[in-house]
Amino acid sequence: MAEVTLVVDDNGYADHKLAWLDTEGKIQTLKIPTIIGTDRLSSNSGETVDRYRADGVDYTCKPSVRSPINLRNANYPASVENRVLVTHALRKAKLLNQPLHLGVTLSFRDYFSEQGSQITENKVATIANFNGSKGTVEVVGSDDKLNIEQVDCYSEALSAFFDFVLDDEGEFTDAAKYTKGDVAIIDIGGSTTDVVNLIVDDSITINNTYSGTDKVGVLDLKFALEKAIKQELINLGLLENSHDAEIPPNLVNEVLETGSTFYAGELRNFEVLRDDVASSVATKIINNVKSRLGSIGIYRAIIITGGGSVVFHHWLTQAFPNPVMLDEFSNARGALKFMRNVAAGRIKGRSAKGSAKQLEV
Repeated sequence: MAEVTLVVDDNGYADHKLAWLDTEGKIQTLKIPTIIGTDRLSSNSGETVDRYRADGVDYTCKPSVRSPINLRNANYPASVENRVLVTHALRKAKLLNQPLHLGVTLSFRDYFSEQGSQITENKVATIANFNGSKGTVEVVGSDDKLNIEQVDCYSEALSAFFDFVLDDEGEFTDAAKYTKGDVAIIDIGGSTTDVVNLIVDDSITINNTYSGTDKVGVLDLKFALEKAIKQELINLGLLENSHDAEIPPNLVNEVLETGSTFYAGELRNFEVLRDDVASSVATKIINNVKSRLGSIGIYRAIIITGGGSVVFHHWLTQAFPNPVMLDEFSNARGALKFMRNVAAGRIKGRSAKGSAKQLEV
């Protein structure tokens, strides 16, 4: 019997981040854009390209999709589109056709209520989306099959904390040994920013009064940047002045990552425009975070994670004193570390509390 592979998909609104254990027990990661539509793409040899069928509908998962489906809604984690995107990510990681123990994630306030209780219906619906009870996903033009044997659901932000306190072998880090008292976790995702106040002593407690989720993230930057780029191109006479004017699907990501892009026959620099827009969105996020956390001086450590930790790095490191800057894979990687330790019997998965040797999501 084939060995079960442990894998976690942090199914974000901007990108899906995968973390899994390879055959040597090493953690591997992969990111794919959260872009899905019904465009019918094919290769020059006539083969379908990144096409999937679910619930009788054909979907394509590729950045070049011209009319992507708007996924920014509360039902996204349990949606058929998310199920397809997770399948696509697992296929790109070459993890189909083998038994998988899959972990998926929910934002902090989709996982916990304002009072701190787990929202069971959200967890159940999300798990059901991937255990086959709500349908399967077919890879069109391929015999590849998804083989999920078990599904678990984890809280974002808390998962990043596990990445902070557990090393790649599942052992406790020095940070875990010495960090006591109030800890702030700021998880800036695609659609939301999760803020969590943990109290770490002989147990781990969530202070819900200073925790919560705001609907602002990297997608707000992308939407604002797209609007600003369009206006700049209109001003240059390179784009029609129309409400339905379109620019290439990948252009905004190129500008976000490099500050420039090739358009209308030449390389064009948008660094100043990008930084101005990013500064505005970063200021909004920082103000929201500080409002939730209260006095910043009380926190022994401020941990910043998610895609926004990369995009807004400059402004975040100025706004908070010596923050711990994790990368965009920390939620997936942290949940994977936790999952592996549970599977090995080193820590117990429980529903409410955990100690330094009994963490939980």
